[in-house]
Amino acid sequence: MVSALSLSGVCFGYADEPLFSQLNIGFSARTWTALVGPNGAGKSTLLKLLSGQVAPRRGAIARSGTVAHVDQDSATPSRSVNELAEDWSRAACRLRADWGVEPGDVERWTGLSGGERQRWLIAAALLSDPDVLLLDEPTNHLDSSGRHALAERLRRYRGVGVIVSHDRSFLDALVDRVAWIDDGVVRTFEGNYTAARDALDAEDRARQHAAQEQRRQRTRLDREIRHRRQRAEGAARAVGHRSRIKGPRDSDGRSVARRGRAARAAQKLERSMAAMTSRLEQAQERAIRAERRRPRAVSFAAASTRSADLLRVDLRTVRCPGGGALGSRVLEVGRTTRLRVEGDNGSGKTTLIKALVRSWAKAPDELFYLAQGEPDLPGLFARIDAATDDQRSAWMTAATNLGLSARACAERGPLSPGQVRKLALAEGLSQARTCLILDEPTNHLDAPSIDRLQRALVGYRGALVLVTHDEAMAAAVADEELRL
Repeated sequence: MVSALSLSGVCFGYADEPLFSQLNIGFSARTWTALVGPNGAGKSTLLKLLSGQVAPRRGAIARSGTVAHVDQDSATPSRSVNELAEDWSRAACRLRADWGVEPGDVERWTGLSGGERQRWLIAAALLSDPDVLLLDEPTNHLDSSGRHALAERLRRYRGVGVIVSHDRSFLDALVDRVAWIDDGVVRTFEGNYTAARDALDAEDRARQHAAQEQRRQRTRLDREIRHRRQRAEGAARAVGHRSRIKGPRDSDGRSVARRGRAARAAQKLERSMAAMTSRLEQAQERAIRAERRRPRAVSFAAASTRSADLLRVDLRTVRCPGGGALGSRVLEVGRTTRLRVEGDNGSGKTTLIKALVRSWAKAPDELFYLAQGEPDLPGLFARIDAATDDQRSAWMTAATNLGLSARACAERGPLSPGQVRKLALAEGLSQARTCLILDEPTNHLDAPSIDRLQRALVGYRGALVLVTHDEAMAAAVADEELRL
């Protein structure tokens, strides 16, 4: 199928930091492509290049038809939202009904949930029946039912679909292809997110095997070089010894010839050793490059405790946002509890989490609580400054293993929401904890970091209370569920 949208030799960057160099990629109709990669890799920038909001420094972008770009920012209703609210044509009425939005919503825009505003923005973009639809994190603020409904609606779209999202289950349900962006390189994989990640995991295992083989080859070469050097030194000593004790029948000519052969052999041996030394250096460099590319694992350490019960909250005494009680029982969290708290937007999940945190009566540093909102960056930096050298080192190591650059940690300049989230999570990773309480820990995280976080939670052996709309993570780490 001929691409309706393509980039050829595109180069782009900000200031002195290039993002893409010689980028070539095409997108086809009736296909959803996910842009996936670490925070800061350029996913949202690529969407802006595709939409024409920014222009490449070099290269060409070919578009056919109209383009609609739905950004993350929904603080105010867009012009297209107002047009959809005021349009009473049959198509507009059908679209509003299909997406579950009412014209009166626009007048109380600031009172709408993030998920409600997102539905309005996407529905308004579809009113013009665009040939290309670009979506940046459309599942932010949506509960599980909202995400399933969004995936179902987007599957009906027949144009060119390109989406940036960290929601792995959502991507598995929607996309046909994944464009993985990392270090300025874009690689495409057919299939959904899980298929792309499995392919990359297989490549990583192959790189690890290659790195091990390179280390073995380096050891063999080093041993062979030492052996040949010893032979060369022994041959030189033997030639010198024979020259000093010539027999009565030895002639000077034969001695000269013998020394000449020995010199040529030594030169040949030196050339061979030089070649082997070069191969050894190349093997060392390949091993170093393979090690640098290898993703770093992270892990939560569990602090030991003899207490069977850690947290206890009477749900009958906790009021949900609507005014009623959260439940009719007492919620107890033990040292081996792995609980997922689930429910629709506004059902009281965060209210319950805060009540659990208030009930903590043990040592404060044994509990790690990650709130849903964006962490307080000055507060994070203040705690980093107050930590011991060992604690600070462990914190920074965890942050870099999650994908936050050492430079970003050191310079303390402006950080993206995803980078701030990684810095906050690293605090929990930096020391042993008896209990983890995590309220939407995947918010703003890139998909590779979510994979590493999930593996860390699977391996954690303490108490865990988790609020998440990430179905894959919930299935992997929780063994019981409380639905509000």
